[in-house]
Amino acid sequence: MVLPGVRDYGRGIPLGKVIDCVSKINTGGKYDSKAFKKSVGLNGVGTKAVNALSDHFMVESYRDGQKKKAVFAKGELRKDEKIGKSTEKDGTYIEFTPDASIFKNFNFKVPYLQNS
Repeated sequence: MVLPGVRDYGRGIPLGKVIDCVSKINTGGKYDSKAFKKSVGLNGVGTKAVNALSDHFMVESYRDGQKKKAVFAKGELRKDEKIGKSTEKDGTYIEFTPDASIFKNFNFKVPYLQNS
């Protein structure tokens, strides 16, 4: 079971840092400012933990008419697509499947999931 994607419409993860932001500790999504050299906000520890604890984890970042996609399995990079063109609004899209060997009999509470 793959969770339907989670999409935001922020600035998007910097395209050259997508893999780092979802897989390396002490890297965050706020590379645009010297004030946030080690930010662990929205694209910080949370995405790294979900990535490490997922059988399938896919991230796409959209910025300035371009996109970057990476796919992981249990925290290991499986697919690293080149930066390409995009017509999507800026932001980030993530989908994942929890690791069934860790989360036995997991299920998602559909009434708590929201479509937008």
